[in-house]
Amino acid sequence: MCSSDLKEIEKHFVNIEVSVNMGALRSIKIFVLGDVENPGAYDLSSLSTAFMALYAAGGPTKSGTLRKILLKRNNKTIQTIDLYDYLLKGNHKQDPQLQSFDTIFVPPIGNVIKVSGHVKRPQIFETLENNTLFESLFQQAGGLSPTAYYKKMRLDRIASDRKSTRLNSSHQIISYAVFCLKK
Repeated sequence: MCSSDLKEIEKHFVNIEVSVNMGALRSIKIFVLGDVENPGAYDLSSLSTAFMALYAAGGPTKSGTLRKILLKRNNKTIQTIDLYDYLLKGNHKQDPQLQSFDTIFVPPIGNVIKVSGHVKRPQIFETLENNTLFESLFQQAGGLSPTAYYKKMRLDRIASDRKSTRLNSSHQIISYAVFCLKK
C-alpha cells in the first residue's frame, strides 16, 4: 500500500492504524534424485512446489517415470505424484508444497504403450498396472481421430524377449504397439 491509499482509508475509519511489513522469503534445500536430468541439491523459495523442483532439476529423463514420482519427508514417502494429470489435464492437485530437506525421487519408467496412426496424440505413454489397453488409448492418446477406422486396429504385444503377439483389448498392458489404420 502506498501513503495515498492509507490516507484514503483514514477518511472512512476513525482511530485506525495500518502498518505493512514485507519480509524476505527464506530459501529451503530440496534434493531431487533418481532419473532426472540434473540430480542434486537445490536451494528454492519456501513457496516452491514439487513441480518447481522437478523443473529446476531439468525434469525426468527418458528413462524416468512420470507416473510414480516419490516425495519423501523424514525418510518416509508422503506422496506419490502422477504428472499425467497435470500434463494431460492441467490438474495441479498433485503438486504439493515442499518443506526444507524434502527429497523428490524419480524411479525408472514403468510399462509403456506406443500409440501411433490415427489418434489425437500419437506418442509413447507410460501406463499403470491396472490400465487396460482401451483406457490408455482413450484417456492418454485422446481417442481416435475422425479418419480412424476403429473396426480395424492392429495390436502387437512386444514382450521382453522381443516376441510379438496379437492380443485383444481385455489384456492388461505390459508393452504394446498400437497402430490405428486408415479406412
